[in-house]
Amino acid sequence: MRKLLTIIVCTLLTAYVYAESTINTDPRYCGEPKRSASGRIIRSITERNRFEAIYPLPAQFKRDEWQVDHVIPLKSGGCDKLFNMQWLPKKIKTCAGDMCKDR
Repeated sequence: MRKLLTIIVCTLLTAYVYAESTINTDPRYCGEPKRSASGRIIRSITERNRFEAIYPLPAQFKRDEWQVDHVIPLKSGGCDKLFNMQWLPKKIKTCAGDMCKDR
């Protein structure tokens, strides 16, 4: 019983240490976002335009059906940088259901 308890404690400690180190070393994590006087997150249009220029939406997709998305959301400390952006269909990103990314 004591050996099992030791294994469980060691496993939990290892998982905790790994999770803490991953959060602090992930380059997509930048901390608390900059906000305007009204409290809205300040976003970089220049960075989004740079992302769209380097990674254009393939021709077979309609632009009005896709949006640029942050892998780690800005409100969760994600960077507003090229390496934290991806294309995501609007129906996944901004729909009204519980399974949507922005909900």
